[in-house]
Amino acid sequence: MDVKAGARRPFDGINLNAVSIYLLGAAALYVLLLVYLVLEKPMFMSLAAVGLPLALVIVTNPKLALYQFVFTLFIATVPTQAIPLLLIDYSALLLVVAAVLDLFFHRGEAEIIPHFTVHYAFIILALVLAGLFAFDPPKAVRPVFKVTFILVCYLSVYRLSRHVPVTRLVRLFFWLCVAHAGVVAAEFVASGGSRRSFGLAPVLFDELAMLGLPVGAALFFWSEKRQSLLYLSGTFVVLVALVATQSRAPILLGMFGAILALWLSHCR
Repeated sequence: MDVKAGARRPFDGINLNAVSIYLLGAAALYVLLLVYLVLEKPMFMSLAAVGLPLALVIVTNPKLALYQFVFTLFIATVPTQAIPLLLIDYSALLLVVAAVLDLFFHRGEAEIIPHFTVHYAFIILALVLAGLFAFDPPKAVRPVFKVTFILVCYLSVYRLSRHVPVTRLVRLFFWLCVAHAGVVAAEFVASGGSRRSFGLAPVLFDELAMLGLPVGAALFFWSEKRQSLLYLSGTFVVLVALVATQSRAPILLGMFGAILALWLSHCR
């Protein structure tokens, strides 16, 4: 008896022609709905119609959830004024949902919580106690919520990072930082050094470049000779852009981080 002939195929019993017709019909209706929303309704509804299918794809793909989160770190824009949230806020929400789905559908034998979580919990507890004994306790709700959400994002990245090598995410962050740093440096040079430049992330770029500088230095020290010059060039661009922001604290901390990377490399 032929075993292969008797094996059941995944699509046995399913009319693929009928399924294709239904899918094409649904796609056509979606396009018509999108055109109607663009012509007749506020832009917010059009963005929602486009964003919801895209969000569904992202939350069901852990790798894509991580990549889009790193990518949007450098873009400080508000997609719609109806909801005054930055693009990175939406990106973080998708990241958290993707981590929750991954936790439910890929539950391991033992869930490991990083040790850093305990220290972060003490910070949140300190904020709660400070808010309770403050002059106006309700004003402490927002800072506590923001710090807690940052912790949730950190745990989500930690959870999903098992799908993507951490080194790949670090390199992605660094080269995105270099790309945006090139824009910042160009704006600074074009203004003759008279204007502070932050590129597409006027709120976050100096802090991101502060992190990108020691990351680039570490990649330069620990990479092979063929790649070290590329990392050195990228690190120099980030340094120029960090100086272009004229933010004293990020410049000092970025330089300190680069020196620390040099010291750790020497110890290694």
